[in-house]
Amino acid sequence: MKERRGSLAKVGMPRLLHLIHRDRDAAGILDIVREPVKKRFFFKDGLPVFATSNVLNEVLGRLLLQEGVISQKVYESTLESVLKEKKKHGEVLISRGLITWDELDAFLTLQLKRRIWKIFEWGEGTYRYSGAERLPDGIPRLPLDPSKLILDGISLGFYPLERFKSDLRDYLESQIIVIPDTGVCRVEDFNLTIQEKRFFESFTSPDGSKKTLREILEGSDLLKQRALSLILTFVITGIIRRPGHIEEPQAVEEAPAKGPVRPVAPSLPPPP
Repeated sequence: MKERRGSLAKVGMPRLLHLIHRDRDAAGILDIVREPVKKRFFFKDGLPVFATSNVLNEVLGRLLLQEGVISQKVYESTLESVLKEKKKHGEVLISRGLITWDELDAFLTLQLKRRIWKIFEWGEGTYRYSGAERLPDGIPRLPLDPSKLILDGISLGFYPLERFKSDLRDYLESQIIVIPDTGVCRVEDFNLTIQEKRFFESFTSPDGSKKTLREILEGSDLLKQRALSLILTFVITGIIRRPGHIEEPQAVEEAPAKGPVRPVAPSLPPPP
C-alpha cells in the first residue's frame, strides 16, 4: 500500500482498516492524530498487532483497574515498581503473581481492540499510513481479524449514528451485488449465527428477483441495529456492492511516492 494521509472525516477508521488489510503490507504503521490525542498502530501482513497511545486511561494498568482485575492500591504499588525498575507493567504484575502470561496476552488484545474502536467515534482528525520493511523489535504481535473487528466495533455502538446513516443512504434503496468471497475477506470469517446466515442469504432471491436493502431489512427477524451493522460491515469490506461500485474511496489521499519506510521506534512509548 502506498503512503497515504488524509482526514478521518472523509474515510473513517473502519474503512482504513479494510484498505490496509486488503493490501497486506508485510509491515505497516498508521498514525492517527486529533490533538492532543496521538495514537500509533502497527500492522503485520495487513493485520493490526499492537498500538501505542498518549491517553492515560488506555494504558494496561488502567485497563486492569477498570476491569476489576487489580485494586487502586495494587495499581499504585505496581506502577511505582514500573517506574523504579523500568519494566513494563505487565511484567511487574506477572512477577507478583497477579496475572499470567496468557491473561496478559488477553488484556493486551482487549487494549488493542478498544484503542481501535475509540477511533471509530472520531468525526475529525488526521491519519498517515506507511508501509515499512519490518516492525520495531520488542513490540507484542497480537494479530486481530480486521473484518471481525469492524463488525464488532460497529455492533457495539462505537460508530456515530449520523455517519452510519450517511454511509448507507445510497445503498438502502439500491439493488446490490453480493460477493461472499472478495479475496480479502469471506462471509465465513464473521462467524455468523444461523439467523444471521439466513439474513445474508436473503440478499439473493432463489427466483432471481432483486430486492433493495430496505426491503430485505423490513423482512428480517434480526434486531435492526445488528442487521444494519452487518450491512454496513459488508459494504465497507466489499461483500455488498452497488453496480459501478468503486471500492477505495476517493477521499483517501496518496502521499508522494517514496521508497520503503525504515523501521521506526514507536512515537509514543508502549504502555507499561
